[in-house]
Amino acid sequence: MILKVLIHVNEAERWGVALNSITNMKNGPDGANIETHVISNGHGVNGFVHQRDQALPEEIERMKQLAGRGVRFFACNNALAKEKIESKELPDFVDVVASSMEEIVKRQADGFGYIKP
Repeated sequence: MILKVLIHVNEAERWGVALNSITNMKNGPDGANIETHVISNGHGVNGFVHQRDQALPEEIERMKQLAGRGVRFFACNNALAKEKIESKELPDFVDVVASSMEEIVKRQADGFGYIKP
């Protein structure tokens, strides 16, 4: 059975907790059977850009490693605009969605469990 989880990060300082939770899930006995999506909006999108005060290079490296294990990362275009971040500044493993709220609702309708660390 494939489990689906959606992690929602809207505060840059919550990335450490979110990444720990994701790593723990992926390292668990059912980790290979957990489809994991991470959607960031608000100030959380700053966590994708290491030149910003909120982003830590080691956290971005952890995201990259998790992406290599199948975790998908998404950034809200509205939040990027508000935070003045261009999509070309994002790591290549991050996809941009038009509206994070719409994507969250879609994933919940598709059976994803919602977690906000």
